[in-house]
Amino acid sequence: MVSKSKKLFDQAKKIIPSGVNSPVRFFKPYPFFVKKSQGSSIWDEDGRRYIDYCNGYGALLLGHARKEIISAVSSQLKKGTLYTIPTVHGQGTSCKHRCGGNHDRNQIGKRIYKKEKNYQI
Repeated sequence: MVSKSKKLFDQAKKIIPSGVNSPVRFFKPYPFFVKKSQGSSIWDEDGRRYIDYCNGYGALLLGHARKEIISAVSSQLKKGTLYTIPTVHGQGTSCKHRCGGNHDRNQIGKRIYKKEKNYQI
């Protein structure tokens, strides 16, 4: 019986060079394709469970599908998805105005960190 990941890999090779979008994702004889994730675990299309040591290279520090994060993201998505102009939200932080761009996100992160550590801003 051919695994589902093998079949998906064969299909992907028809569209993507080498069948993967990054060499890091290739495993011999073929990479596994993820079906779902929860906490620190991921499951492939064939039902095998793995521990995800990468966790989105840090982006998933709290794990996959954490209820508090899904709730917060869902709440924000109901307000809109991309503004690219200043908005007013507050959300318990000292930073009231938000705007797109890396510099702004860095400044927001610094302000939130300072507030949580009780530093004077």
